[in-house]
Amino acid sequence: MVTNAQRRRELRPQGVESPSCFGCQWRRDCGGFHSGRLFSNCFVETCCKFTRKDKRWCNAVCPYKDDFEAWLEDTRGLRFDDLSPFSQPDLDFPLYIPVIYHRSRRVEPLDWPIVSLHTYRALRIRRGSHKTYQAISNNPHGLRDAFLLSSNTKIVLRGIADDDPLERYWENRLDADAPQQLAQLNIYAAIGPNFSGYLDLPRTDHLYNRRRHLMCLNELRLAGLATIPHLDAVMPGDWQFWQRFLQANASIRVVAIEFQTGNRSPTEGRKVIDQLVALQTEIGRQLHLVLVGGAQFVEYVAPRYERFTVIDTIPFWNTVHRRRFDLAAGKKPWRQVLTESGQPLDDALIENIRDYSTWIEQRVYQARTNTPFGNTEVSGQNSFRGAPKR
Repeated sequence: MVTNAQRRRELRPQGVESPSCFGCQWRRDCGGFHSGRLFSNCFVETCCKFTRKDKRWCNAVCPYKDDFEAWLEDTRGLRFDDLSPFSQPDLDFPLYIPVIYHRSRRVEPLDWPIVSLHTYRALRIRRGSHKTYQAISNNPHGLRDAFLLSSNTKIVLRGIADDDPLERYWENRLDADAPQQLAQLNIYAAIGPNFSGYLDLPRTDHLYNRRRHLMCLNELRLAGLATIPHLDAVMPGDWQFWQRFLQANASIRVVAIEFQTGNRSPTEGRKVIDQLVALQTEIGRQLHLVLVGGAQFVEYVAPRYERFTVIDTIPFWNTVHRRRFDLAAGKKPWRQVLTESGQPLDDALIENIRDYSTWIEQRVYQARTNTPFGNTEVSGQNSFRGAPKR
């Protein structure tokens, strides 16, 4: 019996494009199916019609399903030649941005220059006589108070999430005018929704989710937010698309990619970083890479990218679970600490963020200079801080 892991390996890009893709109407934007099986294609490998899976349970966007046209009504097709020009202002990101999930167990506003919030925790369903999808506040102060942040803290919305909150956003965003609600909250930048690109679904499903991502980005941009594209890629054609997109939109310097699911694997994560390096070379300008959940790749990215940012929840959740960061502890720097019942976690959180951020700076310095820990004199990130200027 083939395991899920084995099946994913089989479906990852390998070999050349299947000749059976050449006549496909979606090939231009898809780029073809590269499975290593010469006479196969994405439908033969993943569609219920050919795999004998139970079609009743299939939720894919697939032309062999009766609801295919209904899916495409949401996105006005699967084309990409009608995209509006995309602009991005200059963004100044530090090397590390902590994710803050909630305000529990703290009593004072977190005084940190820039943090990331989960987009779908800044929006929520309000139930009452009428169910509404609303931001948790209608003003910048209220948002920061909801997460107990300093009034001066810049906020980056992290659109990376599981399917349920992503689909909730997609379903409600227009009726609720969610982009405009977010625009009232003094958001510094927003990473677009990463609608899933599962390997075991037809390429039409991937194109549908890429189209949704770009539609959401454009809606946020038109509302006045600085937006950051998430470069989701499954097949070589996806990287070719992003190359064309970035060449056509020269103001984009900051791009994001998540390393929490398939890219979490050391092998797959390094492949993605190599693709990003090649992409940067092809478009002829430096990019500022935002690694969401990608701290494990700092040493691999640092020599290859002049400027990048790590966003993750590690200091936050370790603080919540009463752990303190101790660089002297070696490969397991998080140690359990005892706290009194009801003791606030404000000091622990700020110290964990500060020490963890310094640790990442040290790792970058070591990777770029081959200097061992303990011999580093890190003065902060200022020497390579921020996105490259035009």
